[in-house]
Amino acid sequence: MRSFKIFEKSDNFVIDNNILTPFIVGFIVALYYINEKYYKIEIAKDILKPLIYLSCLTIIFLLIYSYFWREKLNGVFNGKLQILEDKIIIKDRIIHLNEIEKIDLYVLDYYDNKIYRVYATIAPNLSNGVDNYIELKLKTGETLKVNFEQKYENEFVRDKEILINYYKNGLISFLRLTTLLNIEKYEEIQELKKTTANN
Repeated sequence: MRSFKIFEKSDNFVIDNNILTPFIVGFIVALYYINEKYYKIEIAKDILKPLIYLSCLTIIFLLIYSYFWREKLNGVFNGKLQILEDKIIIKDRIIHLNEIEKIDLYVLDYYDNKIYRVYATIAPNLSNGVDNYIELKLKTGETLKVNFEQKYENEFVRDKEILINYYKNGLISFLRLTTLLNIEKYEEIQELKKTTANN
């Protein structure tokens, strides 16, 4: 059995440094430009110019610090997700495998996982590991989906036999099984085929 903390995301908009800092710097630069072009107030220039330099240094510091900075949680932990061979428990609700038509999983996020971005940013570059989810499509037509936390890489797939049992019950495809188990080599795939066929 595997047990994970369920994370319920908030819909609240969060203003982070990636938005706030460039806005403040842009505002200061705009004030400096307007003063230079229209007013030429010397005291304003003496105040704004050092602020521009200070803002640029702040951005450089945040760009470096972001690589060691963990993103904030936007939501709360509420209840447990329990993964068993014959059932899945979401909070207090027990769902037996014979009630499920299909299982969809995303389990690549984990605590302190490096967030790769295609551009430089001052947003945090370390994950909290709560972007994983499990989605159950029930035979009744109901869909259940929850996000959950992984504390370390591949925590979810440590109990390989549970996932194999889900495959044997037709709840996940063989391709999805190999992906979840991080099996890519031909020999390992063939060995897994034999294992799932023999059991």
